[in-house]
Amino acid sequence: MKTKQILTIIAMSILGIIVLFILCFGLSWAGIAWSGFFGPKQATVQQEVWQNSSPHVQSVEQDLAKEQLELAKTTDPQARQAIISYLQTECAGVDPNTINNPQLRIFMEQIQSGQIN
Repeated sequence: MKTKQILTIIAMSILGIIVLFILCFGLSWAGIAWSGFFGPKQATVQQEVWQNSSPHVQSVEQDLAKEQLELAKTTDPQARQAIISYLQTECAGVDPNTINNPQLRIFMEQIQSGQIN
């Protein structure tokens, strides 16, 4: 009788460890699947929040002001094109309406639409 009880306890313990292992593995797999599905969506939301944040907008305004002055000073066509290409890349995902300075907003719209060359 005692041997049977000991074997039952050992069997239940082993079964409990196996169930716990399967549960942990299943939860880990579910977490990977969850982050694989929602990860890109969360990254997109974080990027949109950053692009509309005050520090980012201020940084874009500073870059626009600096590069606008450089563009006004530069007469070399290749240098002008490099500045324009840089600004088009940097301002690609930025909404012009977030720029507070009206002159810089117009400049940004012209850069994005390709009116400046």
